[in-house]
Amino acid sequence: MAKKENDLKKITESLIQDFLTQLGLDAEITIGEPVNTTESGDFSYLNVTLTGENLGELIGFRGNMLDSIQTILGLILTKTLSKEDVTEKYRIILDINDYRKQRADYLVSYALRAVDEVLNSGQPMELSPMKPSERRIVHMALKETKGIVTSSAGEGENRRVVISPKSK
Repeated sequence: MAKKENDLKKITESLIQDFLTQLGLDAEITIGEPVNTTESGDFSYLNVTLTGENLGELIGFRGNMLDSIQTILGLILTKTLSKEDVTEKYRIILDINDYRKQRADYLVSYALRAVDEVLNSGQPMELSPMKPSERRIVHMALKETKGIVTSSAGEGENRRVVISPKSK
């Protein structure tokens, strides 16, 4: 198993290095151990972190470019592994310069400020539209908060978290 994971890491690092070279960028690449959760089913997550200067363009507005690159690299990895006769499936979780952690921290802070406003006004509040992963961060951060309930409203890209006072 350890050899397989080392091979997986080498293959992944090589394809990411090639991708960065094509873009004329340089970054330190860190690849974590594959993680299989009960939620993920038949695939494992592979956490990949890029650290370096001039990588902001790869993040894009609210991480949209980061998500796109993550998808592309995942597809390339899947195709590369199938050529190597690897039957396990992997999904890449890409982070650049700790953007995902910083974004999660911001979302939690934003949600907590909204909770204060909801509790003070007694009125529900809709947050800005968010991606599913970001809405999940907010729901999880507020699930133990007393006096409020969270839900999602809207469709597609306009889906948002709604924070409402809990009825007594």
